[in-house]
Amino acid sequence: MEIGKYNVLQVVQATPFGLFLRDEEGAEVLLPKKHVTDAMQPGTLGKVFVYLDNEKRPIATTLKPLCTVGDVAVLQVKQVNQTGAFLDWGLDKDLLLPYRLQTKPVYEDDMVPVHVFVDPASGRIVASMYVKSVLTTEPPQFKVNDAVEAVVVEETSNGYKVVLNNKYRGLLYKSETFEPVQIGDKRTVYVKKVRDDGKTDVALQPQGFKAAAEGQTEKLILKLLQTKGKLMLSDASTPEEIHEILGMSKKNFKRAIGMLYKKGVIEIHDRYIKVVANKG
Repeated sequence: MEIGKYNVLQVVQATPFGLFLRDEEGAEVLLPKKHVTDAMQPGTLGKVFVYLDNEKRPIATTLKPLCTVGDVAVLQVKQVNQTGAFLDWGLDKDLLLPYRLQTKPVYEDDMVPVHVFVDPASGRIVASMYVKSVLTTEPPQFKVNDAVEAVVVEETSNGYKVVLNNKYRGLLYKSETFEPVQIGDKRTVYVKKVRDDGKTDVALQPQGFKAAAEGQTEKLILKLLQTKGKLMLSDASTPEEIHEILGMSKKNFKRAIGMLYKKGVIEIHDRYIKVVANKG
């Protein structure tokens, strides 16, 4: 039975307080009555999240936490007291962020990037703001257009710092976002480039031919235009300019804006394109 993780356990006994569940090695845990679902009957298997109650005893729940042990996440501070900060991670019992694991003071309602782990000293599930300490400096073995899971952890002047697959550093550029991005967002992103420093540039859409093949090119350009109003690209733009901003070939760009023009949703000018007023 893994603490801080999802476990598939067998229902072995019903009591007035809830169900007792058992793993393959015979360890049992209580699933309180308020979290029991109709499908969970003695003899059946159930997927539950196992964590620790206030007495540091294992307890099960069918609630879905915002993160599990090993994850990087951005969580809201619910309370601060003499023990530390307590974070909302979607369960009845809040997640402790001890003072010794804070990189700076935090306050109620703050959104805090943390790494979740089991403290070997206390056996408790805790959060740490020392996220960088768990990120590898080894370059990832990503390829262009690989889909990876990202958590948005910080906004900068250029874009958004993201953590990829709970392990790698990444950057999503503001100039290439065409929809709202917020700190704490969990998204599937697509690899653009792995840089020499080991960081990875990512985008919200597949790049180049893959985007075109998946019918995303027109959608990408239109959403970008709806956000910015105008895009300083046109038929006269160089392939390098188009690829730098949109990550696609000039051929695919011209095909896409041609289709959008025929649909009457954009205007094409000598040096820019823009959305037609009250359209699209």
